[in-house]
Amino acid sequence: MSRLVVVSNRVGDPRKAAAGGLAVALGDALSGTDSVWFGWSGQIALSSGELKQRQIGRMLVATIDLDQVAVGPAAADIGSVLASLRQAELVGHLEPELARDLSGAFVAGYAEVRTPPREDAVRAHTAAALLAERCLRAVTRVRLESLRCLPALLADAEGMLE
Repeated sequence: MSRLVVVSNRVGDPRKAAAGGLAVALGDALSGTDSVWFGWSGQIALSSGELKQRQIGRMLVATIDLDQVAVGPAAADIGSVLASLRQAELVGHLEPELARDLSGAFVAGYAEVRTPPREDAVRAHTAAALLAERCLRAVTRVRLESLRCLPALLADAEGMLE
């Protein structure tokens, strides 16, 4: 299946009157094609990485709220997003191919504007985010769908550190 994936630092709602020019232009262009628009919702939340999805025409809009935007190393923010996408895949919110597409597009998009952190740093921070954000919250907030995939999350984190 061919699909256009757009990753931006912020995703606006093209259906709202207050949406900016980019949101409206992208929304119009993408809603008629099989596409995904992924990025930050613009919301700073108490906990990071909850993936939200909505369908606008043939376009899937996927956003995440972040809790500590750009307060640490870039690898930490990148790792948090990648861990969130992996968890969304494991619990069945994203198809594996779409999760890989979004992860790849996110990393490639970052590399377009900044020198990316070393791959080993991103792996280490992704493993840390899987443990500290995804696994810990599955247990402390009793997120049943995440608890069901806890062994896979732990195995992914361990595998990234090998």
